[in-house]
Amino acid sequence: MYNNQYDPYNTPNSQATPQNSQEYTYIHGIGFSPLLGVMREKKALRRCANAIGISMLAYLALSYLIPDIISLASVMLLPLYGLSSSQAYYQLIGILSTVIAMGLPFFIYAVSIRIPVRRALPLQMPPLSLLIPSIFLTFGATAVASFASGILQNLLYFLGIYAPGNLGELPTTTASATVVYLISSTLLPAVLEEFVFRGVLMQSLRRFGDAMAVVVSAVLFAAAHGNIIVFPLALTMGLCSGYFVIRMGSLWPSILFHFLYNSLSIGLNEAYIRLPQNISLLLSSALTLAQLLLAVLSLIYLMKTRTGIFSLKPAQTTLNESAKLKTFFSSVAIIVVLCLFALLAITNLYAY
Repeated sequence: MYNNQYDPYNTPNSQATPQNSQEYTYIHGIGFSPLLGVMREKKALRRCANAIGISMLAYLALSYLIPDIISLASVMLLPLYGLSSSQAYYQLIGILSTVIAMGLPFFIYAVSIRIPVRRALPLQMPPLSLLIPSIFLTFGATAVASFASGILQNLLYFLGIYAPGNLGELPTTTASATVVYLISSTLLPAVLEEFVFRGVLMQSLRRFGDAMAVVVSAVLFAAAHGNIIVFPLALTMGLCSGYFVIRMGSLWPSILFHFLYNSLSIGLNEAYIRLPQNISLLLSSALTLAQLLLAVLSLIYLMKTRTGIFSLKPAQTTLNESAKLKTFFSSVAIIVVLCLFALLAITNLYAY
């Protein structure tokens, strides 16, 4: 439960006192703590985890149901109103389906826990002296993670398994189809996914500690892609973006990076398709080197100008980080969600 004075660093049981001060339990890394406080914190964390898990399950269900419902309705309405069944039209249906499937469950979750909008979606603009280096640093981290994705893809290929990425070829049949595709692949995920994962989900978990909130939101964000190859990239992006969102108190670092990264990925994908292989590889290598160089320069700049920029406030909780993560990921709804996402990732693999 949240109120207008919500402090993300307050503990879930900060105002609760044990009924029996002689009842203690030993927690590794902390020592002896009041048993009642431990149990209350675990109960609050499990309740939050199950609520998030149910929201994720609703998102999965709606992502399969909503497109069929809208498509069926469009088939009935197209002849009635003389609408065109163009490629852009069906892409717009896809955008609407995504907004409803992902937005509705987490809107209900945010309303149910009564988190203030300004806490769930912090949108104040941070200073450019922090925003730009944070984007460069995240680009550098994802460039390193891309090597892990490449190694994983090559390993699967060696085992006779093809693992495709999430990007398709840019549609060029009509200008409207191209524009709608670019919006659905760049702007839509940059806003919607960041509102959900770095916004509502992560901000609601900050009462259990910032580090825990960043890790959980990053893992669920990466798993939601349903792609083994994309997982290392999405996880790295989630960790870096979540960290800078908390440090700057704004979603703009993650929104802007997400938009730029997806736009750049589409551009590189088109280069691989349309340019000679040697030129596209040279372009990719030059871009990776530029990302790493800018990341190093940004790291040096922030370390010299922003004292303590690479640290989070310690959690004011009874449980330590490992205990909180174990409690969260052992919740029933979260286990079901992760199993379903793992199954989805496996179904995206093809033997050749």
